Amino acid sequence: MDTPSPIRVVIIGGGIAGLATAVALRSQIDLVNDIARLIDKDRAVDTHNVTVEVYEQWKAEPKSSGGDCDDLGQLVRSSSAGGLQLGPNGMRALQLVRDGLDEKWIRRGHPCNGMRFRNETGAELCVLEQQHVDHESNRYKLPAVTGRRASLLSLLEEECRDLGVCIHYGAKVESILLVRPDQVEQPDDGRRKTKKPQSKVSVSFANCEQPILADLVIGADGVHSRARAYVSPETVPEYTGIVGFGGFMDGACCPPIVTESDLPDRSKLEMQFGPIGFFGFGVGHTHKISFSTRKSSSSLTSSASSPSSAFGTSPCSESEIGQSIMWWSTVPMEGIAAPDLKSMSDVEAIQLLRETHRGWAGPSGRILCAAKERGDPIVKTMIHDVRNLSSWHGCDGRLGMSCSAL
Repeated sequence: MDTPSPIRVVIIGGGIAGLATAVALRSQIDLVNDIARLIDKDRAVDTHNVTVEVYEQWKAEPKSSGGDCDDLGQLVRSSSAGGLQLGPNGMRALQLVRDGLDEKWIRRGHPCNGMRFRNETGAELCVLEQQHVDHESNRYKLPAVTGRRASLLSLLEEECRDLGVCIHYGAKVESILLVRPDQVEQPDDGRRKTKKPQSKVSVSFANCEQPILADLVIGADGVHSRARAYVSPETVPEYTGIVGFGGFMDGACCPPIVTESDLPDRSKLEMQFGPIGFFGFGVGHTHKISFSTRKSSSSLTSSASSPSSAFGTSPCSESEIGQSIMWWSTVPMEGIAAPDLKSMSDVEAIQLLRETHRGWAGPSGRILCAAKERGDPIVKTMIHDVRNLSSWHGCDGRLGMSCSAL
């Protein structure tokens, strides 16, 4: 009787898309069988017969202890990644990736029920309401949830480890090639072989002498994808001329930086548009904070604690429940190059933003001043656009794109 050899799936990219794909492949048997049939139409397997590996090009950065970063969440936190919001459809996607994953994200983030739009004078333009989860118009019966990108990455990485997914760091792709059956070296593992050998995909990495062979390769490596070049080579990212900035302010402040008049409904995000640029802010997540002075660093000791106002006027205590403020801004910067943005210091970024939003009503100036005073890290990102792909797969269907950043 034949013993089926394991199916090896390699995912290029350890961001949200790559890790979510890995979790789904290890937890969804129907998805696994679809992949098995793609490789061998007569083959039926279970999740134990599929190995899933993630290869991420980011290298581990040194910890304060001198060791290496051992997870992507730590790596992204050290790089001060910003925030994001998953809408009800995104929350449904988390449910489908693995049962209960949406509830875990809710506990790490902050439910949001809408957005308020204002101009630079503070005049309200409109309010976009997100229907309650029990409302008949809420198709997915789930809330939108905001939070730290790093927190979602950490959550997905925890799921990967729980499911036995191996994540390799510092793995930069150099080439991807289809290897025909007659070129595949068959291992002598003592198993009786009655079926013809299958094609494989060879992936070479900059820091590895030997390429790896996989039955299926999935590209999930972002806007500047190396994998996409092998399925839709004419599709290249286009810089939009806009740079995004952002950050988080954890903990309570005395006096508060964002007041109740700035954010009257903490379940909504505030969006402010001006002649040049855009500024948005809102509650990122609720957590327990511990601090002794205004400048001390906050430590997250619990998540999804019972909400308490971060906008009150009472003096700061040694430990209390607080709500972090997530903020972001976009500024037109046509002529800037990636190396110039990378070399821009956080102080220079804050100065640029203060000039852009000077005179605007609301807390943008106060938030930026506080970020400078506290030394909060600032995210700086060139925003690119990727047009439709001419194809989503290559290498005879053994190389496919999980998603394309748009």
